[in-house]
Amino acid sequence: MFAAVSAAGALVFLLEALNQRIRGKAALTAIMRESPLIEIPYITTQQEIAGKKRKHYLIIIGFIATLLACLYIVHIKYMPLDILMYKIISRLN
Repeated sequence: MFAAVSAAGALVFLLEALNQRIRGKAALTAIMRESPLIEIPYITTQQEIAGKKRKHYLIIIGFIATLLACLYIVHIKYMPLDILMYKIISRLN
């Protein structure tokens, strides 16, 4: 498991190092050795805003679905959830 996480991190680092895009004023100044005269900000469109909202909704729905799936697996494989809840409450008291 550690090797898989390390390999994923190394791949992300490698892809970012090989990326030749210029991002931001500092990167452009480093390449040109002069500061740019103006900087044009990024303008978001309505489609991008709607896409971000849709992405956030999908993430929330995915999180809820994953949580429900985990609870279902615990209920089926380990112990019914009502009994588990009573055991947790009795240990907290």
